[in-house]
Amino acid sequence: MKINIKRFAMAVIVIVCMVLIDQYSKNFFISYLKKQPGYLLKFNSFFDIVYSWNYGISMGFFNQHQKYSNIIFLILNSTIILYLFITYVVDVNAPKFYLMVIGGGGGNLFDRFTKGAVFDFISIHYKEYYFPAFNLADAFITMAILMLVWEIYLKKKL
Repeated sequence: MKINIKRFAMAVIVIVCMVLIDQYSKNFFISYLKKQPGYLLKFNSFFDIVYSWNYGISMGFFNQHQKYSNIIFLILNSTIILYLFITYVVDVNAPKFYLMVIGGGGGNLFDRFTKGAVFDFISIHYKEYYFPAFNLADAFITMAILMLVWEIYLKKKL
């Protein structure tokens, strides 16, 4: 197992930048929304900025079991991040979007370690249907998964 130092350094820089962007956005909206009536900033009929803490796992699942979901999330997230990071650094063919998963996962993992929950602030809705609130880290992970699916689909087509 040979580590490419240049790839390692670039990966660390990209991941740290993503975590910092995620953390800055969360801290900004935590502070800003505390000063807003109802902790809410309405933009239009389908997009709001909300004040929401997710004590569960993805999209609030297991919210009522915070003690256990945090432990499970910390172990699972740390394992996935470590695996993807090692794979990315060792395998020059590993896709760059692994870094998006690591950066997003790292941002949410930082919240779990420091706050015991993940702050979500982006709310998208249509009429009475509300998608669970999410944050930039979640968006990074989702975009990476979409790129993975796209890449797999394209390879099958070719």
